[in-house]
Amino acid sequence: MEKKWRKINEGIYTFFVGNEKEGSLSMNTAGGKATAIVGSKQFTIRRTGFWQSSLEIFDQDERQVARAYPETWYGNSMVFEYEGRTYQLKIKSNPLAEWSILAEKQAVLSYGLTVDQGKTVVAIHSQAGNLDYLPDFLLWYLFEPIAAENTADPDFFLTLAV
Repeated sequence: MEKKWRKINEGIYTFFVGNEKEGSLSMNTAGGKATAIVGSKQFTIRRTGFWQSSLEIFDQDERQVARAYPETWYGNSMVFEYEGRTYQLKIKSNPLAEWSILAEKQAVLSYGLTVDQGKTVVAIHSQAGNLDYLPDFLLWYLFEPIAAENTADPDFFLTLAV
């Protein structure tokens, strides 16, 4: 099923799976905070830590539902803890930028740049049948600045889903 993000206003995006709206994300990147509406649930994504290098996701009752923190101070990957499982959250930039969530070294979800008919577009790869979209919101929060800077149409992020 094709996933896509549509820019509504500066820092405000709507998430679609196929033609169905699954939620919205409102980002205040200067403050390192975002509000996600996923289905009927509301979440807050916040940068934390001295260097703002960690992330925490809270539900509407201020309960932590996920967190990510650097594996090492000098690396390009983070530990991502979500729903009782531990994943690796990794950024790479070879040949194009990509954020991925890995389970046992296999990509569960990734947002990256690719070239389609001479235009740079966002490619979303996710495991089939996964209906939990909160990780999509986290990856879009992290990936949006890269997408906005590098894609042809900054108001509509057509994606290639696998």
